[in-house]
Amino acid sequence: MLVKEIILEDFMSYEYARVPLRPGLNVITGPNGSGKSSILIGLSVALGQTYTERAKKLAELVRRGEDAARVSIVFDNSPRNGKRPVPFPQVDDYIVTRYVKSDGSYWFEAGGRAISKVELNSVLARFGINPNDSLIIMQQNMIERFSSLSPQQILELFEDAVGVSPLRSSLLEARKRLEEIRGPTTEEVEAGKKNLDYWSTLHERYQKKIGLQQRLRQLEGELAWRTLQDAVDSRSALEERAKKIQAQAEELEAKLQSYSKEVKMLREALLAGPKTEELLDTLIETAVGMGRTEEAEKQLRLSLSDIKSRMNKAEAELQELRSKASAYERPPDIRGEEDIRAELAQAKAAVEALSDVNESTEQAYQRLSEELAELLKKAETAERNRQAVLSEISDREKRWAGALRDLVELVNAGYKEVLSSVGGSGYLRLVGLKEGADPSQAGLELYAGFRGTSPVKLNPFTHSGGERSVTIMAFLISLQQHVLSPIRAVDEFDVHMDPANKEVIAGVLIKELSKKKDVQYIYITPGPLPKLPDDVHLLLVQKVEGRSKVMEARRAAWKA
Repeated sequence: MLVKEIILEDFMSYEYARVPLRPGLNVITGPNGSGKSSILIGLSVALGQTYTERAKKLAELVRRGEDAARVSIVFDNSPRNGKRPVPFPQVDDYIVTRYVKSDGSYWFEAGGRAISKVELNSVLARFGINPNDSLIIMQQNMIERFSSLSPQQILELFEDAVGVSPLRSSLLEARKRLEEIRGPTTEEVEAGKKNLDYWSTLHERYQKKIGLQQRLRQLEGELAWRTLQDAVDSRSALEERAKKIQAQAEELEAKLQSYSKEVKMLREALLAGPKTEELLDTLIETAVGMGRTEEAEKQLRLSLSDIKSRMNKAEAELQELRSKASAYERPPDIRGEEDIRAELAQAKAAVEALSDVNESTEQAYQRLSEELAELLKKAETAERNRQAVLSEISDREKRWAGALRDLVELVNAGYKEVLSSVGGSGYLRLVGLKEGADPSQAGLELYAGFRGTSPVKLNPFTHSGGERSVTIMAFLISLQQHVLSPIRAVDEFDVHMDPANKEVIAGVLIKELSKKKDVQYIYITPGPLPKLPDDVHLLLVQKVEGRSKVMEARRAAWKA
């Protein structure tokens, strides 16, 4: 997805200009103040940047006296292997335009329709273009700004340029998920266990109370069956006694009948014969015996009636006792009443001693048991999830760190080579890249030494401005072969370099940028230029009567 041309309208010093670009290296040169850097600013603004070094407010980019500016980028959307990079609309030129008004408002258009910045970023990201990566579009004074960057900031720019940032983002996303895993704390679990221990003691007492209450019911049942058995035995005794009295009464009745016959016979004998004293005594004695027998029978009948009355009463009591006993299971062995009542009294006293625990104790214990079980389950789930995410973090960390080390090693080789070409030495060093460490602490340090000195970390106190510029350009040049973006640009890197280093670095830069033809480089410099390869596209910029104009040097045709 390369750029065919940039169109500037009422933008900075341009009234209207078309800047044609080709695959490979495009060199833009011209006097200072002619408007060279404005082309790169226009490219950045059209791609979505909101801040530039030249103008912190977009409104300042509108040509003086005009209400609005427009910057358009014409991308080559011709088919590759039968497919267009942007399938819709079906056009060879995919144009991205940004309108900027003097009041600061702006909007984007792409493919002939209005488009949001988010949509534009999505389209550009598909082709590896990140306009906010300062290692892809290196604005004027970028060298000075780069010098003040921390190792962490340098590494982030490096990752964006070479395409490793998604691995970092993936790692950070996993670490964020780890932080968001919420489970019960150890303190919460321990508090739950301690609380349950307290209620467990009460629960044990309540269970003991339930056991005693069950034993009380068993004892009450045993007593009921004991009482019933005693009543049955008592009634049986009454029944046996009634049978004996009935038998005695029947004997006396038979004896009375005998006495009655004898008395009758004696009376008849007295009436029929002489009244002898002996016969009379026998009659009297028999009558007395009969009277006594009658009295004895009467007493027996009275006793029998009393016993039957007591038996009827006992039968009624038995019905009630049977009903009461039937509510309990009959024990296999029934002890004596005294033993039962003694144990019953002990059980009642023991239950009374446990009056402080009741059904609510059981409910509280069950509730706390369920809560603790749920707490432990959540803790187990959280720990399982945590271990899974930790494993995922470890894998992602290895991929990220491995990719970084490999790429830094590759870039490091080119970095050393470029420094060597200007008589220097140095190396790149990853710092803070430790297993399990915070990714934001990882950084990339540049070490360089000149005129035979040992390489030291790049800083403004040890290195001169020219040395810093050479060091940074050595890093950026060595980085170019590994950058993902198909479009790359650099503006006036050589401000602080001495002529010799400037010439060498420019030569190395042009040599490196000329190697790849499937990407597009824009190199802006005021000159002088080293010998350029024949396939380099050279553009000249001049300002005429306050208006910047662009000309293709090898075509000798002005682009108005």
